[in-house]
Amino acid sequence: MVLALLVCLVEVVSLRLPASPARSRDSRDMTVIAHIDSAYPNYAVPSGDADHSGTPEAYLYYRDTVRIVEYVSGSGFIKRNLGVTADNGVISWALGDVDRDGKSDLVVRYSSGSEPVSLRVYESRSPSELPDTLVWKLVPAPTIDRLASAITDLDADSAREVMVMIREDAVLYECVGDNAYERKAVLDGGFPARTCDMDLDGKPELPATDTFWETVAFIEAVGNDSFATVGRAATPGIDGKITAATGAPDLDGDGRPELVVVRRNAGGVITLAVFEATADDSFQCAWTRTFNGGSLYLQVLALGDVDGDSTPEIAVSDGLHARLFRCTGPDQYEQFWHLDYYPYSALGLCDMNLDGRAELILDAGGYGTDIREWLPVGVEERAAEALCRVEVQPSVVRSGEAVQITGRPSLSQVEVVDASGRIVATPASGVWRPASSVPGTYFIRIRLGN
Repeated sequence: MVLALLVCLVEVVSLRLPASPARSRDSRDMTVIAHIDSAYPNYAVPSGDADHSGTPEAYLYYRDTVRIVEYVSGSGFIKRNLGVTADNGVISWALGDVDRDGKSDLVVRYSSGSEPVSLRVYESRSPSELPDTLVWKLVPAPTIDRLASAITDLDADSAREVMVMIREDAVLYECVGDNAYERKAVLDGGFPARTCDMDLDGKPELPATDTFWETVAFIEAVGNDSFATVGRAATPGIDGKITAATGAPDLDGDGRPELVVVRRNAGGVITLAVFEATADDSFQCAWTRTFNGGSLYLQVLALGDVDGDSTPEIAVSDGLHARLFRCTGPDQYEQFWHLDYYPYSALGLCDMNLDGRAELILDAGGYGTDIREWLPVGVEERAAEALCRVEVQPSVVRSGEAVQITGRPSLSQVEVVDASGRIVATPASGVWRPASSVPGTYFIRIRLGN
């Protein structure tokens, strides 16, 4: 492991340190623990133990079929086809027991060349099987948005709904019996999301983009199958359409659930925002983070306990980057990991191997799916982290003065190298006196092990 530091020696020696790679505060990183060929996430990654086998599955896709990934002790992560196919593709959207009959339901967007795009629900034949039997379908023509659906109970009447984005609105199809659904409401500007009861009044809220994109509106039930906007909250200095949202179960431990939202404006600026309730039907934006250079087409959110501390972390994709955020205090969040990757990719979080830490399920740049876990970094990474603490003082040194190299590991070696790569000094004490060196460009090189 080598760290090279540039030194320019004229009459004055000046030094600029290279940017240190970002490292976690506890020497861990999102390590790839499995790669799944020929299976890809698409927008959301539904996950859960649909067949009640004791381990959850993640629902992916490959062209014309649904493929699932599951952890099997002794065999690692395995993939298999669900048996739900369409010639133009099947995109998994949401997983749950919508009709509360003990059998799992998978909500998909079904696209076939012989019929219009449809929303479909596939159900398990028994509680111990996977959802592969078509029990209901909705054919709204190709206006159905390919990016959003959720399972909710927005009016808290114990009858769950399949919520789907059609044009610019969230439409509720409520379960009215075994495998039977009826359209109950159209929520203007609403965005399908897993919701939470932010103000603790017994009714969950749904986020919506207001008419002028200046605030986030909050829709709540005002009766059975009846809804209204009950509050609004501005995102300071930021406008834009909601492109991803999810409810969160009190990330900062203050007793109030949160709503996490991604907004995208016309210029492609991406904003991650966290909202909280301040009173009944009163909401505020508690925290924001803005990114430039995101994709105009795809933003994704997921929640999961990545580091095993019993508090969920936030995973967000802006279409070009994946980022992880964790809470650091009341209404405070920090990014602790990121990855640049191919556009239009998706991600999800699920503790697939049941070790107490949620794995990050992430598109591997068009080459399948990577499963990453928050693990202690290896020898190479620990060495790099140690070398990042090296400092050289002073930053400006006149010829004849001493250069102090501090913060290096005890077994490291110091080499001073000129621009041609020739070693001109090996100061064992970490102090270089360049009095005899001619003006020019030099590097201070720190070696640790190999």
